[in-house]
Amino acid sequence: MLRIRSLLRLWLPVVAAAPIASASTYEPHARRILQGPTAVEVRPLRGEAVRGELRSLDSKSIGVDVVGSGSTTFSLSELLSIQFPHGEAKSPDAKSEGAGGRLRVELPMGDSLSGLWRSGSAESLELALEGAPLAIPIESVRKVIFTDRLPKSLTDLSTQPGKDRLFRLRKGAAGAETVVEPIQGTLLAFSAAGVEFESVLGKTTFPFAEIVALSLAPLGEDKPAAPFEADAVLALAPEGRIRAKLLGVGAGALRVSTAAIPEIAIPLRALQAIRLRNQQFVDLSDLEPVEALDQPYLGSSFGSRRPWRRDRNVADKPLRVGGVEFATGIGVHSRSKLTYALTEPFVGLRARVGVDDETLQFLRKGSVIFRVLGDDKVLWESPVLRTGEPAVALPDISLKDVRKLTLEVDYADGMDIADYADWCEPLLLRARATGAEK
Repeated sequence: MLRIRSLLRLWLPVVAAAPIASASTYEPHARRILQGPTAVEVRPLRGEAVRGELRSLDSKSIGVDVVGSGSTTFSLSELLSIQFPHGEAKSPDAKSEGAGGRLRVELPMGDSLSGLWRSGSAESLELALEGAPLAIPIESVRKVIFTDRLPKSLTDLSTQPGKDRLFRLRKGAAGAETVVEPIQGTLLAFSAAGVEFESVLGKTTFPFAEIVALSLAPLGEDKPAAPFEADAVLALAPEGRIRAKLLGVGAGALRVSTAAIPEIAIPLRALQAIRLRNQQFVDLSDLEPVEALDQPYLGSSFGSRRPWRRDRNVADKPLRVGGVEFATGIGVHSRSKLTYALTEPFVGLRARVGVDDETLQFLRKGSVIFRVLGDDKVLWESPVLRTGEPAVALPDISLKDVRKLTLEVDYADGMDIADYADWCEPLLLRARATGAEK
């Protein structure tokens, strides 16, 4: 039998030409959850941040109504990021939305978003993103993870070539623990009743309440058909990261294009930040280190190893230091060393560093020392930084003639206990960005 997702590939380009979430579909939900103006904080490469109310936003500029200053338009080429301070408003819970649980959807090229399960069909799955419906075509899905059911012990969600993998909760005999059972086969469709899956067990519909995760094998190379150059990285609530091209704002949503989806509408209420791409800098978190080392205090045989993560802390949660969340960055654990080969001449490094707020809940708090090395020479070393302290901005660090950049995090005075260290929004500056304030 031909795989349904293979058949979808034949006509997906025709379907994908239309928006995934149109304004007409989206508008009533946008009115319900986005009453009143949307507050934004514009952070330029040079100068102080500006707060106001969002007036307009497209691929070139953002318009902001600033109290006492009137309407101001900023060119995106001069901005570092756009923040969306939504206050203490909370996302609707699963019961109020009639959803089947909270899930994280992982997309090609490392993108992901999180919401509440709503429904599905042979062509797409639908979730609620901060109260608004969002349909994602099956061809763009790599993993579906019900985060509140995923046990910490389940770390391998990989697939074999050409085979999908479903993980379901299976109750044992009376008194026995519930276990997670992996099933290899082929996804046929999502439906209101559950996930239709074909395996050695035959065609089965597994109810959503039984599903822990679903991993889909790519039907080809996991890259866009044509080169995709994103002009922004969207940080989403409650978690998620999407690289995108900005198209415009309307009906309470930001329309964007991604590597996998030609057009999709993200509710403004779900945006935490827009981190802009720019010819004046390169996001270090987008680069792959040529060497990555981590060394637990008691050694690999006794200590718990926590590899580095891109745009997440080592607990796989958003980067947050001193109560401030950062859209991009690198999460590590002491002792760690990340080395990058600089393939073009950069003039400087900008970043903020600190211990992640995730460790506030621990009995023992983290304490670390950050170092920046250029060609094996120490360019900067921080004082001891601890849990709960605000992120510290790096001073002006020159990278002139540097070809090897190394980021180190070392133990301080508590061995490596709770040493969740974050390199927040690290930028490699090109010549035109010199003199920019932090």
